[in-house]
Amino acid sequence: MEDKLHHPKKNTSTKHKKALITVDGNHAEATVIVRYPYGIHARPASAMVKTASKFKSKIQLKTKGRSIDAKSIIMVIGVGLVKGTEVKFCADGPDAEEAVKALAEFIESFGEETC
Repeated sequence: MEDKLHHPKKNTSTKHKKALITVDGNHAEATVIVRYPYGIHARPASAMVKTASKFKSKIQLKTKGRSIDAKSIIMVIGVGLVKGTEVKFCADGPDAEEAVKALAEFIESFGEETC
């Protein structure tokens, strides 16, 4: 009975560090770690770009010393976001805060059911 109540995978996933979000006027930043075991490959990259494209703000994804357009599927796939990669979203515009929050939440929750 005790084994059925103990869920180590669920307990460890709740201990992950949440996104650090900063806002200064029309500029917002969110830093998050990719936790999905398979990284951000074509399917999640497409969904992430679709999420970014809903916002008017200019959104940059910064990682591995590069800064790319978060609304470009080619750029997002090309940067190679593997598990453990730190990602910073930087947005400038009228909905910058909402944009980085949505993208950070996407990265944090993608594949949650399979982790």
